[in-house]
Amino acid sequence: PLHTGNNSLIINGEALTTLIIPTEVQSINNYTFYNYQLLESITLHDDVYGIGQGSFGNCNVATLYLGNGIRAVGNKAFDRCRVENVTINFDLPSFENGANKSNHWLYGLDAETITIGESVDRIGVYALATLNFSRLVINDNVTHIDRGAFANCVNLKDITLSDNITTLSEHAF
Repeated sequence: PLHTGNNSLIINGEALTTLIIPTEVQSINNYTFYNYQLLESITLHDDVYGIGQGSFGNCNVATLYLGNGIRAVGNKAFDRCRVENVTINFDLPSFENGANKSNHWLYGLDAETITIGESVDRIGVYALATLNFSRLVINDNVTHIDRGAFANCVNLKDITLSDNITTLSEHAF
């Protein structure tokens, strides 16, 4: 049996700490894992295309892997989600109107390290702006970093860039 209790997910009497979304799942509904405090690892495979509003809000997670199929993310899907290591493997869209609003895909995410995965070749306008993280690792496939991609990331202290970047737009950092 599956049930929730004390901010955790319980399966057959055991608290779930590792969450790997099965390949049959293509989207995650609103607030599905909101406030789950015992999850240590979350993996969203490449077939997940949508993440609902507040889905992982207020979670504490050691590792979060976001597959390359993601095309839509609801408001505040990761609001107040604290993660040690995040791997982003989907195309990071541009937010032409800035990223200070709650409609930003990763709004409210608080991470130690963000790694831009091998499936990403361009980081869009304001794609990760205003996020709270201290370390950034960009894979060798990234060739373009657009304007303001990391604007106002005030805690960013350690950056590893690819040698293959051909376009580093103004105010990228």
